[in-house]
Amino acid sequence: MITFDLGSYRGGLRMKIFGLLMLIFPLGLHAGGGSPVTGGRPEWRVVGQGGGGVITDVLVHPTDPDIVWVETDLTGIFKSTDGGKNFRRMSGPVERQELLFEWMRGMDHELVYDPTDPDIMYWAMDGGIYTTPGLYKSLDGGESWFKIPGSPDLAPAAIVVDSKGVIYGVKHKRMWVSEDKGHTWRQMPDVPTYFADAYDWRRRNRIFIYATAGNRLIIGDRYKGTGIYFSDDKGGHWRQALQGREIMDVAVSPVEPGLVMALEQDGSIFRSTDGGESFIKVKEIANSYYAWGKWPPFYGSIAINNENHVMAIGRWEMALSRDGGQRFDIYGEKEPEWDPAGYIFTARQGKEGLFKSNKLVASPGGKWFSVDGHLLKEINSDGRKWTGRYRGIDILCLYSPPVIDKRNADVIHVAAGDNGHFYSTDGGKNWKTTETKMVNVDGLAQDPNNPDIWYKMYGRRPREAGKIYKSVDSGVSWEYAGRIPMPGFNGRSEDDPSFYTGWCGWLAVDPTNSQRIYATHRASDGLYLSEDGGRNFRRVLELVRPWQLEVTDRGTVFICTWDSRGLYRSTDNGRSFEMINGGPVNDFAVHPKNDDIVYVNVGSFNHAWASARVKPRYERNRVYEDKGKGRLYKTGDGGNHWDLLGAFDGFALYIEPNFPNVMLMSTRDGGQGIMRSADGGKSWVSIHGNHNNYHPRGFVYGGVPGRVYTWNHNMERLDNVHVDSLFQKRETPAIP
Repeated sequence: MITFDLGSYRGGLRMKIFGLLMLIFPLGLHAGGGSPVTGGRPEWRVVGQGGGGVITDVLVHPTDPDIVWVETDLTGIFKSTDGGKNFRRMSGPVERQELLFEWMRGMDHELVYDPTDPDIMYWAMDGGIYTTPGLYKSLDGGESWFKIPGSPDLAPAAIVVDSKGVIYGVKHKRMWVSEDKGHTWRQMPDVPTYFADAYDWRRRNRIFIYATAGNRLIIGDRYKGTGIYFSDDKGGHWRQALQGREIMDVAVSPVEPGLVMALEQDGSIFRSTDGGESFIKVKEIANSYYAWGKWPPFYGSIAINNENHVMAIGRWEMALSRDGGQRFDIYGEKEPEWDPAGYIFTARQGKEGLFKSNKLVASPGGKWFSVDGHLLKEINSDGRKWTGRYRGIDILCLYSPPVIDKRNADVIHVAAGDNGHFYSTDGGKNWKTTETKMVNVDGLAQDPNNPDIWYKMYGRRPREAGKIYKSVDSGVSWEYAGRIPMPGFNGRSEDDPSFYTGWCGWLAVDPTNSQRIYATHRASDGLYLSEDGGRNFRRVLELVRPWQLEVTDRGTVFICTWDSRGLYRSTDNGRSFEMINGGPVNDFAVHPKNDDIVYVNVGSFNHAWASARVKPRYERNRVYEDKGKGRLYKTGDGGNHWDLLGAFDGFALYIEPNFPNVMLMSTRDGGQGIMRSADGGKSWVSIHGNHNNYHPRGFVYGGVPGRVYTWNHNMERLDNVHVDSLFQKRETPAIP
C-alpha cells in the first residue's frame, strides 16, 4: 500500500491507493493495457446553428470564383467550393497536431495563396501547449497542411506572396522573407510601422501588407499619422507615403501596373498611378471612427477586381468605380437589397450594420466578399445586392451548456453568449431566436416539474448583466424575474480575465422544489439561490470565477471554480456547503443514481498553462505550478476517499444516465480528443472520429438513451454511445 499526498484534499487528507495503480499510471497509460487503444471512427454530426462568431479574414482563389475561404478567431479556417454558399472546416487535423489548449487564434492577413501555383497555400497560426508557432503549408489547395520546419512565428501577423512566389511576413515590427517556398528564411531590418504593445491582441491585426504587380511591397499599420510605407528591395529599405494620414486599407490592381488605391479612416479615397509614391484624393465616403478595443477593431476596406473596378466600403457609405478609381458612384446603406439567405444571424443584423467592413476582397467571378468581424457578406458586381453567407462556418461560441427539452428530445435551447438565445424544434436543423438584437444570454434552465417554464440569464453588458428572465410558454416570450450581482463587469479592463470569459453562466431549477433556483456566472462572486421562483436571490457560497453547476434529481448541489481550488457540495438545499475535493478541479460528473459517486478531473488546466510557451496577457499574472498531467479520480462515499483512475489532461466528464458504466471525457492527452469508457472509468478508448473540436467544454444528455451532445464553438451530436459493439477496439502505438 502506497500513501498518495494530495495536499489540501479535504483539508490535507492523505489518500491511499494500491501500488499497482502507481505503476500503471505515472506516464498516463490506460488501465487494462500498456498501450492506449483507439476505437472506431464514429460520425459526429454538427447540429448547432453556425455563424455568429468572429470572422477575421476572407480569401478567394486567384482564378476559381467557387473557392472561398474564411479565417476565424477560434476555430481556424473554413473552405467553400460553391462560391460561399456552404463551408466546411479544414483545420481539425492541425488543431489535433498542435494540441491547442484554448482555441486556434487567428486574426487578419494570415491565410494566403501562392500566385505562382494556387495549389500552394500558407497559413500562420499560434502554437499549442507543447508546440511553437510557425507557418503551415498546403500543396493541395488547403485539403491538408503541414508545418514548415524552422519557419518563423508569424501569427498574428500579415503575410503576402508576390508574383515570383517570395513570401513576406510581418509581425509587430519584425519581418521575415523566404525566396524558396518557405524552406529557408532570413530576418530583415525592422519595419518602420508603429507598434505599442505586443500583448494587446485586439491591436495585433492593425498591420497589413500587399505586393504590387511589379513586386513593390506596401505596408501599413492603421495608426494615426503614419500613412503607408513601400519598399523595392524586399524590405531592406522603406519610404513613406500619405504621411499624416490614418490609412485603413490599401488595394493594388491585378491588371494595371502602378495603380494603388488607399482608404483613410475619415473616408477619403486616394489614387496612385506610380505604385504608391504619390497619391491624389479622388472621393470621400462616410466612415466613422471605431474605438480600438471593441470588435471589429476598425471600419473601412477597399479592393480592386480583375476588371479594374474599385470598391470602397465605409461605415455608412459604399463607393464603386468602373474606371480604375477615377470616378465613383456612392450608395447609402439603405439602398442595396439585403438578403439574409434564410439564416437567423444575417436576418437579425438589419441594414443599419450592412456596411460594417474590416476586410473586402474581389472574386475573379465579378462578385465581392466583405467580413465585418461577425458575418460574411457576398456582394454582386454592381454593389446593389448583398447576401449573407455563413452556412457551415461553425464558430458560434457556446460557453454555457445547451438544454434539451424534457418532453421532446428534438427541442434544443442554446444560450449563445453575445448572440442571444436560440432554439430548435427539429433536432437542430433549423433555429429561431427570441432576441431582437445582439444581447448576451449566458445561462438557460428548464423547470423539470413544469416544462413550459424556462429561465434565462443575461451577462457581460453592464446594464443587463445578471438579469434573469422567465418564460411560461416554452421560451417564446419572456418577462423579467430577478437579478444576481456581477461585480466582475464593473470597471473591468482587458487585464481582467472576466473581460474574456464573461459569457459563462449557469442556471438550475431544483427538481425537488421548482421555487428553488440556483444561478452563478463567471463574472459573479459566487453561487446565488432564489426560493421564490427567481424574484429574489441571496448568495449562499462565495467563489472566484465559478465554472460548473449541477443540481441532481435528489436536490444535491455541486459546483466548482475555474481558477481556485475545490469541488463543493450541498445536501441541505444550499444552506451549507462542504468542500469534498480540495484540488484544482477542472470538471466533475455525478452518478445519475447515487450522489456519493463522483468523478473529478484535477490539475489539467494548471499543467496546460504551466507548460504553455506563451501565456496570453490576461493569464500572465497567474502562477501555475506544473505537477504533470491532470488526474482522474473517483469517490464512492461523497468525497471521504478518492481513488486514482488515470493520468490524463482531461477536462469535461459525462456519465450516460441510463447506462452509468458508460462515460465520456474530453482530453488533450496525446491528441486523443474525446474518449469513452465502458467500465466506469477504469479504461478508456478514443472515439473522437470526425469531431471538429479537441476540447469540448462539456457533454449534455440528448434526451434519449445513447444520444449525447458536445458544446463549445458549436454543438455536435453522437447517437448510440451506449452500444459497445459500435466502438471496436484496435491497438495503436503508445503516444508519449
